[in-house]
Amino acid sequence: MADIVADFYKDLRYGQEAEKKFLKQYGEFLEALDGREGDFKIKGTNLKIELKTDKYDHEEYPNFIIERYRSGKKDGGPWQSLGHGCRYYAYWFAGQDRLYFMDVYRLCRRVIMLVKKHKFPLEQISNISYNTSYYRIPRELCKDLFLEYHAVVERKYNLAQKRKAKSGKEKV
Repeated sequence: MADIVADFYKDLRYGQEAEKKFLKQYGEFLEALDGREGDFKIKGTNLKIELKTDKYDHEEYPNFIIERYRSGKKDGGPWQSLGHGCRYYAYWFAGQDRLYFMDVYRLCRRVIMLVKKHKFPLEQISNISYNTSYYRIPRELCKDLFLEYHAVVERKYNLAQKRKAKSGKEKV
């Protein structure tokens, strides 16, 4: 296991700024959440999205860093998102504006299968008070999970608007 030391506050600021940038760039059909149980919600729905932002150069680094555990054995990453009721996991290389949008349940299942099959090691990153365990998962092995962000989000938003309009007509 390789140990890496992280700067929690620097990473937190980067993530918060990235969320603002993401909302500005991709947020036409989104509303921001507080981040404790998801970062965004598709307007008019209960469909939540967790955003994972990476600083790495997408072209030079072929892996996703998928957090598995935080502070010991508490679920982290997509498993934590799943537990919070998120439907989607958005992995964004912000510097190159490369977005990978996936169903969070399918992503968790895929990572479990890949770890068993390829024996990917559980690695660690830590700071003074926090440990995170993660896997390096080659993006190539997940490519069939990638959804087209705009098509999914806009379709879900439009369906919610149609339901709302229909329910409004029935009440009159």
